Amino acid sequence: MSKLQVKTQELKEALERMVLLIRERSQADETVGRVSYKNGRFYCKTEDTRASLEVPFLEKSEEFCVEGMDFFRYIQKLSDESITLDFGKTLLVQGKRTKAQFPLFEPFDFPLPSKWKTIGPDFIPTLEEVSKYVSKTYYRPVLTAVCVIGNMMQAADSLLYYRKFGKETFLQTKEVLIPGPSVPFIKLLDPDKFYIDDNIMYFKQRPTLIGACSLLSGAYPDVTRMEQDFGKGQKITFSEDTREAVERCAIFTEGERFDDNKKIFVTLKEGRALLTTKAVVGSNKERVDASYDKNLEGTSFCLRPSFFADILSKGTELSLCAESLQIKNDSIWCVSAIMSRS
Repeated sequence: MSKLQVKTQELKEALERMVLLIRERSQADETVGRVSYKNGRFYCKTEDTRASLEVPFLEKSEEFCVEGMDFFRYIQKLSDESITLDFGKTLLVQGKRTKAQFPLFEPFDFPLPSKWKTIGPDFIPTLEEVSKYVSKTYYRPVLTAVCVIGNMMQAADSLLYYRKFGKETFLQTKEVLIPGPSVPFIKLLDPDKFYIDDNIMYFKQRPTLIGACSLLSGAYPDVTRMEQDFGKGQKITFSEDTREAVERCAIFTEGERFDDNKKIFVTLKEGRALLTTKAVVGSNKERVDASYDKNLEGTSFCLRPSFFADILSKGTELSLCAESLQIKNDSIWCVSAIMSRS
């Protein structure tokens, strides 16, 4: 048995930096959700992510492993300036007026990279923005990932596609597929270095925290067809208030049970766009100014209100194509499939 006195705040802050992983549980891997101290570092993991934190204040501690969330929540509630960790068959935590026991498990660790590469500028904000467009279903697993290639990131579900360009290479020129569910963890790390080893991507945050996530395998779908569709598109410029009008229309369809019933109909007539929605809860009509080629007079098309609002948040000069509504410039490319056109 051995004892070690530690400052409570230092232990709290260390556990807080790993809390997203500590919250997980898994029946397949009993080590998921546990915090292990070994070789001067904390280690924890989920089925898809890992983290390791250097903890010099535990330098003289025995190696140990505890259930992370239980330990974290208890330490969070302590007001003592310092506590004593007493290692035996269990971990005994003692303060001035508290004494708690935690079961101990076999400590674990995992290999960490020894070399690192620098992450490009704006990686985190771009990753967070693009990840909003990943698919939420696993019908096509590759679409649940953000695809990063050179200075470009892209994401899509079956009906909405978004691409954004950075000023410099984000990671590497080779395609990297980062799972959408791992993005909040990567954002929390706010890394400045990375290293890719097979299907694991490691992130390093100055100076002591290392995280990792599993990468998806496979190739991201080809978008040549959308590019060809864009080349045949015709320009429509909507007024600045169009997005607000679309969002009002969306109120009537957002409660629809089936996505196919979430529709906004757009008709171009006499220099305006007539926006129409019909649903069980009611209907709405809006008129907004729009400029377009004369041969588009009387044209109607239909798409999801949320997708229309997404595109309008990027700009008001759009391209109406045979199969989609698109906006494309030097920094972004956003595509929404249209459900019908006449």
